Amino acid sequence: APTYKLAKRGWRLLRWLGRHIPGADIHETDLRLTLPGGGVVEIQTAEDPDSLRAEGIDGVILDEAAYMAEEAWTHALRPALSDREGWALFLSTPNGADTWFHDLWLRAETAADWAHWQRPSSSNPFLKPKELAAAREDLHPDVYAQEYEAQFIHRATIRPVRAEWLLPYDPKHRPA
Repeated sequence: APTYKLAKRGWRLLRWLGRHIPGADIHETDLRLTLPGGGVVEIQTAEDPDSLRAEGIDGVILDEAAYMAEEAWTHALRPALSDREGWALFLSTPNGADTWFHDLWLRAETAADWAHWQRPSSSNPFLKPKELAAAREDLHPDVYAQEYEAQFIHRATIRPVRAEWLLPYDPKHRPA
């Protein structure tokens, strides 16, 4: 996950699953589940991409991948998968159409052994149509398209430049 807070959400689910597997060993402080057959599932964050470097791993799930630094994938996880010809699953809400994640998603259209899916929130049976309609009414159309329809929207339309971010021009303070 991109942050520790999000990683803890994943850990709560993994821990719950581990409690239903006879012989599984739950390592609370390491966010690690050791399975009876010797397999290990760990929850880690991508806050420091170098911390993800590992000797061969069999597979990885990147949760909210679009919100991670590209280096988490390119410099740490992808190389670690090579030893065992491992697999990767990227789960995420889009975070713009001008990002590494969007480029990766597009690559999956043509790359051998890759696939991609895109599912809007309306396909989630736990979300009520009334709630989706309320969100559509409350949010800017581009924000709704990204967050609820899984559309890749250019970030400038979702997070436009704000006037308070700009400094007035002063010719006496030109950069050298």
